[in-house]
Amino acid sequence: MWLDEELRKSTVAAGVTVVAEKVIEVERSGRHICAVRTADGKEFSAAWFIDASGRGCLFAREFHLSKVEQGPVKVAIWAYFPVNDPVEGTTLYMDPSPPEYLRWIWEIPINPQTVGVGLVTTGELLKDKREQGLAVNAIYRQELAKFPRFEPLLAAGLGTEMNVTSFKGRVHLGAAGPNWMICGEAASMVDPITSNGVTAALRHAAEATALILKYRVRGGVPWRARVCYSSRILHMGKFFNSGIEKIVYEPPVRNRIGLPKAGNVYTGPAWSMNVVYARLRPFGIFSTLLLTLILGAFRMSAWLLYQFSRPNNKRLS
Repeated sequence: MWLDEELRKSTVAAGVTVVAEKVIEVERSGRHICAVRTADGKEFSAAWFIDASGRGCLFAREFHLSKVEQGPVKVAIWAYFPVNDPVEGTTLYMDPSPPEYLRWIWEIPINPQTVGVGLVTTGELLKDKREQGLAVNAIYRQELAKFPRFEPLLAAGLGTEMNVTSFKGRVHLGAAGPNWMICGEAASMVDPITSNGVTAALRHAAEATALILKYRVRGGVPWRARVCYSSRILHMGKFFNSGIEKIVYEPPVRNRIGLPKAGNVYTGPAWSMNVVYARLRPFGIFSTLLLTLILGAFRMSAWLLYQFSRPNNKRLS
């Protein structure tokens, strides 16, 4: 919330007019967007468009873009609690059962007097518990009660209403057109446990605006530049989502080497890749191809480790 407000302030200070309305329709000529219309009937035309609409992704629906999905549907349940002592930094809590898909809890300081606490589980597990007669509130409390840290918070009661949303890791193919680009979660939904969503969104925005500045006189982004932009988004999204699924969420690797080591095996390459991306600054064909090869090597390594760790692997017998 704080970041949203700061970004809004800097945007308005730069001379941008913010219109708080929902876009529901796109006017286009082929793959070239001419204007968008809002629910209130207003029309906005422009030379360039960026879709940062989040999971709904207006342009993906308009152009029927395909997507690559990874992992099951997950559900996040969260609420806000008052605290007496300020909490510094984000903390994750995990209590994985060996045969099960990972469930986890986050605790994030919102301000000195408030923390946000959320549970991430699979939609299938939530459905099973609901069919057993448990309410969402009861499921949430049941999972938090596994950790002593949350006992006083639960006893004091929620400070706000409970929030629930579902999501699935995915990346849209073809995230750029002649005069439009897709950014952030609209382009790539990276699992929140990776902590890469904001980084990815800012990176997409920087690259999309760089393309607009470079080709603004030409009036459109050439095909090769569009392919490179989409490729970087695709392969980075697949790298983070496939890695976290194979190494941490699913049980084989986690059971074989333990959760702490599994976390290190994932976070080492993941954090390193952000450094590599910042140093490489891929933009053209060759740098994008090099990035793709590096990401592919890491993904292959994760796949091999997963296959080696599976219980039915003969070498484990």
